[in-house]
Amino acid sequence: MNKVVLTGKIAAMPSKEAFDAADDQGVRFDLVIVSQWQNSEEVHHEWFACVIHGKQAETFLRYTQKGATIKINGHLQGCPYETAEGQRFCAAEVVVDTFQILELAEEPAAPFPKKRPSTLDETTQTKSIRNEKDPLKTQMLEFLKDNRLF
Repeated sequence: MNKVVLTGKIAAMPSKEAFDAADDQGVRFDLVIVSQWQNSEEVHHEWFACVIHGKQAETFLRYTQKGATIKINGHLQGCPYETAEGQRFCAAEVVVDTFQILELAEEPAAPFPKKRPSTLDETTQTKSIRNEKDPLKTQMLEFLKDNRLF
C-alpha cells in the first residue's frame, strides 16, 4: 500500500507547468511541516515536494497561497533526475489525490527558511505565478463561510 497523509503549510507559491507525458496540467509546490520536541526549543522543518493534477490542480491554484495550512492525501512516486555534472539520483515526490484547506495564510510568526535544502536541480524549485495580493482571498473566505466542501 502506498499512501501518504500530510498536514503542513505551503512553503512557496505554487507553479503551474505542463507535463509532457499526458499533456496534463499540473502544479508543483513544497509542503513544509514544522515540528518541535516537547523538551527542546529547536524547531525542525521537513520539506516535501508535491504535485497535483487535473481539476484538483485548478482548484488548488485558485484557492491556495503561500502560508496556507492544508491537509493532503496522496501517494509517493519516484522521480529520477540527473545533475549538470551527469550524476543520476532518484527522489520521491508526493502525488496529491485530494487536499483540504485547513487555514488561510496569515503573516507567519516565524518565517520559513529562505530556501529548501535542495538535492534537486534548481529547475525543479517552485516559482511564483501570482502576486502576494490575491484577489480571490475574499472570494475564498466567502466560499468557506458557506460551508461548502471541495
